Amino acid sequence: MCCSLKLCQFMKKFLYIAVAMVIGAMAVGLTGCKTAKMRDADEAYDRGEYFGAEKIYRKLYNKYTKKEERWIRGEVAYKLGLCYKRLNQSSRAAAAFQNAIRYEYPDSMQVLYLAQAQHMQGNWKEALASYQQFLELVPDSWEAKQGIRACQMAPRWKQQGSHYIVKNAKFFNSRRADFCPMFLDVNADQLYWTSSNEKATGTEKSQITGTKNSDIFVSKLNDKGKWQKPELVEGELNSEFDEGCTAFSPDGGTMYLAKVVRKAESASPVEIYTSTRSEAKWSAPVKLEITADTLSSYGDPAVSPDGRYLYFTSDMPGGQGKLDLWRINLKDRRGTLENLGDQINTPGNERFPYCRTDSILYFSSDGHAGFGGLDIFRATLQPSGRWFIENLGSPMNSSDDDFGITFGKGESGYFSSNRKDGRGYDHIYSFEKPDLKIWISGYVMDKDEEPVSGAVIRIVGDDGSNQKAAANADGSFRFDLQGGVRYVMLAGANGYLNSRQEFESDMTDENTEYSVNFVLAAMHKPQVIENIFYDFDKATLRPESKAALDSMVTALVENPYVTIEMAAHTDRIGTEAYNQKLSQRRAQSVVNYLIANGIDSTRLKPQGYGKSRPKVVTKRIHHLYPQFAVGDTLNVAYIDTLSKANQAAADQVNRRTEFMVLSTNFQPFADDLKRMQALQDSIRQVEREKKILEEEQESARLRAEAKEKEKQKAETERKQAANKKSEKQIERENDKAEKKAREQEKRAKEKAKREKKKQKEREKREKEKQKLREKREKEKRKQQEKRDRERAKRLGIPYVPSESKSAPAPADGENVSENVKKSGEGMKPDDVKKPDDGKKPDDLKKPDDEKKSEGDEKKPDDLRRSVKHNTRTKEKQ
Repeated sequence: MCCSLKLCQFMKKFLYIAVAMVIGAMAVGLTGCKTAKMRDADEAYDRGEYFGAEKIYRKLYNKYTKKEERWIRGEVAYKLGLCYKRLNQSSRAAAAFQNAIRYEYPDSMQVLYLAQAQHMQGNWKEALASYQQFLELVPDSWEAKQGIRACQMAPRWKQQGSHYIVKNAKFFNSRRADFCPMFLDVNADQLYWTSSNEKATGTEKSQITGTKNSDIFVSKLNDKGKWQKPELVEGELNSEFDEGCTAFSPDGGTMYLAKVVRKAESASPVEIYTSTRSEAKWSAPVKLEITADTLSSYGDPAVSPDGRYLYFTSDMPGGQGKLDLWRINLKDRRGTLENLGDQINTPGNERFPYCRTDSILYFSSDGHAGFGGLDIFRATLQPSGRWFIENLGSPMNSSDDDFGITFGKGESGYFSSNRKDGRGYDHIYSFEKPDLKIWISGYVMDKDEEPVSGAVIRIVGDDGSNQKAAANADGSFRFDLQGGVRYVMLAGANGYLNSRQEFESDMTDENTEYSVNFVLAAMHKPQVIENIFYDFDKATLRPESKAALDSMVTALVENPYVTIEMAAHTDRIGTEAYNQKLSQRRAQSVVNYLIANGIDSTRLKPQGYGKSRPKVVTKRIHHLYPQFAVGDTLNVAYIDTLSKANQAAADQVNRRTEFMVLSTNFQPFADDLKRMQALQDSIRQVEREKKILEEEQESARLRAEAKEKEKQKAETERKQAANKKSEKQIERENDKAEKKAREQEKRAKEKAKREKKKQKEREKREKEKQKLREKREKEKRKQQEKRDRERAKRLGIPYVPSESKSAPAPADGENVSENVKKSGEGMKPDDVKKPDDGKKPDDLKKPDDEKKSEGDEKKPDDLRRSVKHNTRTKEKQ
């Protein structure tokens, strides 16, 4: 039992060791391959060489096909997806990330990247599901929340469309990437753009894109208004490195361009350079020093229309997300660097700014909700100082990257996009917005249909527009509008209550005019509230009065600083006292309704006038009742002269509810408001001081960080220069050591195999020697036995076998020697074959009769003497 248990434990231990050796061998093989190939791909990716890294990853992915290699196949698929993502190949990226998920690669970010790739393909339903899946894994993910919102809104945006007409500008496009068009100046007769076509400078292909490094090209309008053949710009501008998007000073004499100077074995940041034009040639680019930070990237330059500011994209510290929009004063760069703020910048990427006016900025973003990838947005600066952000909609934007816009004459120009290109190449597109005319017009009148001249009308749209104008002498006004915009209009004048209206313009392909009129309530005379009804001889408000009362609530909300007298009037029928009480109760009913709907009771004064204030006929009353002349007073004496029908009409006019403005300086809780205002002022002052201090500290910190980074960079470069050779030597030694270890392991296995084979051969030879020895011993015993038999026969004595053999059973009457008798039953044959314990192998070679015995064993001479003695004894007998 104990031996079996030990044997079982030994077998288990042996099995574990064997399995561990197999797994270790597999791991060594895979790791060796990974260090040789995967490391090269990873280093290429880190340097930004996505095309080169993709080729290596794809080869590795096709290599790892075995079941036990699923884990590394998933890792390769994930990294392959990152390369396709960087190369703007969304369909391939989506397939790669799906494979990474299928092979259970342990990184949740692959779900987000899959959603973004599906988003860029326009598969909003699938992208929505992937975003929601990632949000379950990372509940606080800003990217997932914004992606869900965008996927929900994109179908509606696409269906809504816009007035823009977009076409592929095939004249400027090649079979490679063409992007970031930019007019030289306001004449819009020279178009510059960036391209990696085959005419670009240099012969080597970029490991980033797989194409030639990009250069700057230009095309000019001829006298007939047609674009000439694109050519490389003249001068020393283009080089074997990448030249990126361009921008120009207002006079067209200075070019700002993004440029990448590739550095071996390290990532190369984008930087902004300047070039000046002399006649038609451009000078060699000179680096523009924006900050002392040399580790951050600076690209996508744009110049303000007045040439004062340079707008650009950067990932420097202090931003809102990955890439932010910044600006700096070109006249005095020191201390003028500023981030455009969190209204424009998001945790995502904001790029390719374009300043059309001082208050209108175009840019591209994947952080604001859009169709997928980069979308073009318009930011309009409001009077409040805030930016209104608007997506340009479809077809300007697509599910792919749309960026790099420039405007020519009117609402036309060019931009770049990689839409409908499976390889991810960018191309140039033209756009134009037809000059449709949409207006809104109307009149501002008072309640007596008199024009309110000089009234101010303000109209604000949800597209960021904000217009204001004064009404003409006849009260008329007119505004230009945009289609598909929701507007809020407000009209007001001195001595009148403000009036507000809302409407939405339709999307239309033809000229359209809308009409809206404003009726303002004068504050210097009573204003009748139409359609207020009471039960007969009662103060109870009837249901059909609700619309008029709700409009009164709205007017008081829109004019929060007025107090009013709510007055009720009766006709001439009944006593003075009765009509006074009835009108007072009716006025109180209206006030109660207004209070119930949120109007402060201190702003309302109910007043009943009975029949004491008959109505004076106005133009409006005259239009309704032509039988009454303008200016007539509908008192008892006047009504008595009328016919019964006209008397009833006059009584109807006198039965009215109206209000009168008492004051325009209502301030509830004035003391509390003053204290609150003072507190808010002090808080704002503290916040301003705190902000100034934080800005100073941040500026000091940035300067210190920049200085430290410069110091670290210098030290790092020194160490890299010193250790570059040793690192390569270490890498070669590591590879050599790994190779040597594998060879040693292989030799050890072969040696163990040879030793095992030799051991088996030795055991076989030993067995053969043992058999040969046993055979020789047996032959010796037979020869000895034969000699003993002959000797016994010669001496005439009975043969006595050796003690090493079993004694044969004696015949009847035959004498048995003493030795045989003592031996009892004799020895078994096995005893003869097996040596006694403690005897050496050489003892087996000696015959038994040559060995000493403890008992009666005798030497041959003694045996002969004994035989002689026995013979004499027998003769005597």
